[in-house]
Amino acid sequence: MNFKSKKKLFFIAAFVACILLSTSSNNVMGLTTVAEKNNVQLPISELRLKSLAYRAIVLASNVLANDRKDKRGLLLIDFAKSFIPKDKDLLLLRGRIKFNLPIKPIKSKRTVTEESFVENLRTTIKDMPRDTRTITRHLKLMFYGFIRLFKPEDEDAIIALVAYEDMGYNVDLSTILTESLVSKSKIVYDPKDPRYVISNIRKTVPVAASEPWTDSRIKVKKGKIIRVNSSGLWSMGDGPYPSCDGDGFIDWLPPTKSSKTNKNINKVDKQFNPGQLVARIGKKVYSIGASGTFRAEDSGILEFGPYEWDNYNNNTGRLLVTIEVSDR
Repeated sequence: MNFKSKKKLFFIAAFVACILLSTSSNNVMGLTTVAEKNNVQLPISELRLKSLAYRAIVLASNVLANDRKDKRGLLLIDFAKSFIPKDKDLLLLRGRIKFNLPIKPIKSKRTVTEESFVENLRTTIKDMPRDTRTITRHLKLMFYGFIRLFKPEDEDAIIALVAYEDMGYNVDLSTILTESLVSKSKIVYDPKDPRYVISNIRKTVPVAASEPWTDSRIKVKKGKIIRVNSSGLWSMGDGPYPSCDGDGFIDWLPPTKSSKTNKNINKVDKQFNPGQLVARIGKKVYSIGASGTFRAEDSGILEFGPYEWDNYNNNTGRLLVTIEVSDR
């Protein structure tokens, strides 16, 4: 082979190598380009997340091969979709579920068991920094949720999840998996009290009928737009009081107050339907109903509760209230 032929062959090989490297880089995960494009700083390497996500795919195929409706396998698929949505094995697995085809365990060089997957999650958590960034908390919540999914009695996961819930975080794994890393990275917490969000956010909060006010763990600024949707039923007492949704008892009048001792916990007088969902920021109470939108007239903590004319102690049920705070 002459010099010109060797030179030509070298450039062809270099060109092919560049294409392969580029393809590999783009397929590290959907997160690679998304993270860079949105300037998301991750607490662990993207390569490590890719490895965890692929292990989740292999484990999901094993679980779903035994039972295609196993919730654990479906959650593992959602986990992998968060990081490597275009992976061929993942797409094929999702396709087999969608088109009701037989599911076979994926052949992998490394055997992935429930124990090994959980151990990888534990190791990853230990290697993550102890910072208070939203993205770090979000990933830890996700990892602890999966540890409990396979090891329900795991004490470290139980302690961590309860502690996060006490700080106002939603620890439901299904909900966590629907939230993107990009959106979570933009959430800002109050530096003086990290339990409270001070940025725009979308979150779901359970609001009990037996509590006068439920703290949403959100601090809003004056002028912000708050959109609210609720689901579920609650009742304002025993006996003749029917269950109702967030709209309350429409065209139904409550009885006369039964005791003067309850005067301090009455919200307002006859401004809303009995049992209606209402919101409060500071001293201002807003009418919501099953769904509603309002503009904050002042800055403060956002709270929710039922309009109760008498006594909260015998109320039952709760609503799941989804809140979206935005600029417009």
